[in-house]
Amino acid sequence: MKKPLTALTVFLIVLSLYGTAGYAQGAEETGSLKLIYSGYVLKGQVLKVGTTAEVITLTVKDVTSASLVLRVVSINVSTDLTLSPGEFRDIPQIHLAVSLKSLRADDKVAYIDVYSQNGVLITPPRNPPKVKVYLNTTVAEAVVGQVIPVNVKVENLGPGEIRNVTIEIPSIQGLKLTGTSGSGIIETLSGYSSASPVVFLLTPTRPGEFNVSVRVTYYNESLSRVTTVSEPLTIKAYTSPELTVGIGGTNSTQVKVPQKYVVSKNGSSAYVFITVSASQGNPNFEFAKDVSVELKYPDEVTGIEKVYFGTIKAGQSVDKAIEIKINGEGIYPIAAVLKYKDPLGNSHDLELGTALIVDSTPPRVVVKKVPVIPTEEQVPQVLENTLENSKDPKKVAESVYAVISPYLETEKTVKYLKVSVAILLLLTLILAYLAVGYYREVRTFRRVLFRKRKYKTGGLPKKWSRDELESLLGELRLEKVKENLPSGEGSEL
Repeated sequence: MKKPLTALTVFLIVLSLYGTAGYAQGAEETGSLKLIYSGYVLKGQVLKVGTTAEVITLTVKDVTSASLVLRVVSINVSTDLTLSPGEFRDIPQIHLAVSLKSLRADDKVAYIDVYSQNGVLITPPRNPPKVKVYLNTTVAEAVVGQVIPVNVKVENLGPGEIRNVTIEIPSIQGLKLTGTSGSGIIETLSGYSSASPVVFLLTPTRPGEFNVSVRVTYYNESLSRVTTVSEPLTIKAYTSPELTVGIGGTNSTQVKVPQKYVVSKNGSSAYVFITVSASQGNPNFEFAKDVSVELKYPDEVTGIEKVYFGTIKAGQSVDKAIEIKINGEGIYPIAAVLKYKDPLGNSHDLELGTALIVDSTPPRVVVKKVPVIPTEEQVPQVLENTLENSKDPKKVAESVYAVISPYLETEKTVKYLKVSVAILLLLTLILAYLAVGYYREVRTFRRVLFRKRKYKTGGLPKKWSRDELESLLGELRLEKVKENLPSGEGSEL
C-alpha cells in the first residue's frame, strides 16, 4: 500500500502548480516563527497552513472598520481571533501567529501577515484585481494647433496584484500625438494602489469634437492577459474661419455699386458699405466672436468709428452700411482695422490699411485768353481800323506788308506763269498752221511734178532746164491759187 500524502507533500505539489505569486514565505522571522504569507484576505476566504502533523485552516469571518475576526481551526484548537490594526497574536499550541496590518471595511478586506514555525501555506489565495483608468485634462476646449495634455491615471482598486501593465492611446484622426510624459509601462501594481500618472500630449490638426480613450493591458495573478478601456474623454477643438472684408463707398444712396474712390463735396454726406465674410467650414467649430471693423477718419471726416458684426460663423456673410459727413475740401483716406475673438476668446487684430478715399476737392476753373481770328471778309476792315487807331500806322503797315508780301509775290508769279502758258499755246497753234500749209504745198508740188515729168530713152528721168523750171513754178502758183479759191471759181480758171 502507498503511504498517504502528508500535508507538507500536498503543499509542495500545490506550490509547484501555482508558484509563489501573492504571498511571501520565509521573508521575515519572529523568534522561531517564519513569515509564510503576507497579503490581502477577503471576508469568507480560507487559508490553509500545512505542517507535518496537521492542516490548520484560517477563515475570515468578518472585517469591520475596527477589527478582523479570524476563525482558527486545527486538531487541538478551534477559536476566534479578533485583531485590531497593528496587533500581533500568537497561538503557541499550534506554533502559529497572525498580525493585522490594515483594514478596508467597505471592501471587507484585511491585510495580514501569517507566521508558522514549521508550516507552509498550502493554497495561496487568488484575489481579483479591480483596474480603473481615469482620464482628465486641463484643456477640454482648445484651438487648432494648441497642445492638449491628457493625464492618465491607473488604479488597482482590488486586492489582487497585476503585472506587466501597458498604457496605450489609440490613433485618432484629427489628433496628433506630439509627446509623452511618464512611463507607459508598469512592471507591478499591487492591490489598492495607483501608478504614477502618464501624460499624453495631443495636438488637434482640424476643428471638431474628439473622444479620447486609453487602452490598458495587464496580467492578473492567474497570469491571464486582460485588457480594459477607459471611459472616453471629450475634447473640442475650435478655429476661426478666414475673414475677408470688403469696404466701398458712394456719394448717394442711389448708387448701387460702391467704389474705393468716392467723389463728394464739402458739407455733404457719403455712405460706407462694409461686408465681412467667413470662409467655408464647420459652423459649429469654426466661427469668430465679437467681430467689428474700426474706421480711422481724418479730422475733416466724421462718422461711426466702430461697426459691430457680432458672431460670424463659417460660410456666413454680414453687410453693414453707415453714413459719414465731409467737413472740408481735400482728399481724405479712411483706414480700417478688423477686430475679432476666436472661439476661446483670444483677441485678434488685422490691419486693413487704407480702405476708402473720399475726394471733396472743388473743380478748378481755368481761364484762358483765346484770340479772335477774323474771317477773310473781315481782314481788310480790321487792318483799316487798326491803322486808323495806331500811333505809328506806317510801322504797322510795314509789318503787315512783311507778312503779306510772300503771298503777293506768289500771286504775281502765278500771273506770269499763266501768260507764259498762253503765249506757248499761241506759238504752238501758229507752228501747226504753218506746218499744215507747208504740207499742202508739198502735195501740190508733187502732183504737178509727176504730171510734167519727162523721161529719156531707156526710162531714166530727164534733167530739167531753167525755162522748164520757171514754167513749172508758174503752174505751181496757179495750182495753189485754184486750191484757195472757192470750188466754182477755180473751175473757170
